Amino acid sequence: MENKKIEIRLGKSILHFGEDKIFYATIVGEYTTEMAKSTYDFFELHKTEMMVDGKVKMFINLTNARKPSTEAKELMRLLSKDIGKIALIGFNPVAKVIAAFFMGNSRKKDINFFNTQGDAIVWLNE
Repeated sequence: MENKKIEIRLGKSILHFGEDKIFYATIVGEYTTEMAKSTYDFFELHKTEMMVDGKVKMFINLTNARKPSTEAKELMRLLSKDIGKIALIGFNPVAKVIAAFFMGNSRKKDINFFNTQGDAIVWLNE
């Protein structure tokens, strides 16, 4: 059977489920309410086939992200019931502020910020 990449592009942002069963999100620019709705629909459509132990692992690259809209943050909270570990990376001050917000407002204990994608993926797979 041929492997197909499950991917969606939202402006310059890219979301995809990897063959390693990790949901990858590379956010570029502002994360709008419309983008969050598309993310939610995409995630809901494919989550079951990507779950490990009933949860989806998530990797979010915030390096080129800007502040998400309030409505987008609320929609993303709806996904949290199906998400296990969340690994965040970002290499600029704005990304670090967004990551701090994510971590500070999350009820999840399995959320961490990393300096490299490699370290983040290792942690997600532990």
